[in-house]
Amino acid sequence: MTASTAQQGDIYMKNSRRSATLGAAISAVALTGLAVAPAAHADNIKCDISQMKSGYYSVCSRHFGDNHTGRVEIDMTDNSEWRAMAYFNYKTGTVELFNYTDRKIRYILQWKDSSGKAHTSVDQVLTPGNTEDWHMSFRKGTQIGVAVGSTSVGKAAMGSFRAG
Repeated sequence: MTASTAQQGDIYMKNSRRSATLGAAISAVALTGLAVAPAAHADNIKCDISQMKSGYYSVCSRHFGDNHTGRVEIDMTDNSEWRAMAYFNYKTGTVELFNYTDRKIRYILQWKDSSGKAHTSVDQVLTPGNTEDWHMSFRKGTQIGVAVGSTSVGKAAMGSFRAG
């Protein structure tokens, strides 16, 4: 398929796998209202939202150095291969979504403009076994949040990324 592009305020996006129209509507899983913490030089950090159902847990991490990546993930406690995750490279603007579960999982990426208004750039539901990637360009310092989840397992999110 051909790649699609869309212009939204401070962001230019390109989905390399399929075209989609993205609205600015904020959903219940969205990151609006999350406190955006200052960038800490930490590896694993507490997820902003961790409403995991029994048998699941969340993992959030931020890496510095050459890769400048962050990860928001939901894992099944007793199955190391069951996971839904989003990797975000906040230097290059690439977000990769992976659904290695047996259910539909929702992925959201939001950013805040200079006035503090939240905008949704990715709001995607992936079916089991699917992956997708997006390439975006943010202004340096833009606050970015990523959420992964479903009603059946819970949600994990991290709103403390900043574009680099």
